[in-house]
Amino acid sequence: WQVRYNLGLSYLEAGRPADALGHLENAAALAPESGEAGLALASAYDQLGRSASALEAAEAALPLLADPVLAAQASLVVGRAQYRMGEHAAALATFESVLAVQPESAGAQLWAGLSAYALKDYPSAVQYIERAVQLEPASAEARVNLGAAYLAAERYQDAELVY
Repeated sequence: WQVRYNLGLSYLEAGRPADALGHLENAAALAPESGEAGLALASAYDQLGRSASALEAAEAALPLLADPVLAAQASLVVGRAQYRMGEHAAALATFESVLAVQPESAGAQLWAGLSAYALKDYPSAVQYIERAVQLEPASAEARVNLGAAYLAAERYQDAELVY
C-alpha cells in the first residue's frame, strides 16, 4: 500500500490528480487504517471536483489523523466539498473550526469568506477575505473575491481600490 500511496502522492503533488486517483484508491483500500492515505485520496477527489467522494474520504480520514496539521487539511477538504455541494452553513462552520486551530490559514480564511458570502453575510465575508489578502497579498483569487464582497457590502470605494 505504501508504494501505491507514494506513487499516488507524487502524481497528486505534480498536479496530476487523475493519474493519482487509482493508486490512492488502492492504497486506501489496502490500508483502511491509514489516515494519510485517506487524506490523499480525499485530496485527489477534491482536485477532480468529485465533491461527494471527497467529503466521504475526508470524513473517514479525520478520526485516523493524529497530526493536527493533517487533520486541518482534511477539514479543509470537508469544507470545500460542503461548499461545492451547496451546504454553505456547514462549510462555514467547518472552516471556522479550522481557523480556531490555524488562524493564519489564508485558504481557510478565503473559503470561510466565500461561505459567508454565499449566506449573504457580506460583512463577515469581507472580514474573512480581507484577512486572506493580508496573509497572501499576491493572491489574485483572494483580491477578486474581496472586491466582490466589498460590492455586495456596498463598500464601493473599497471595491474600486481593490479592482
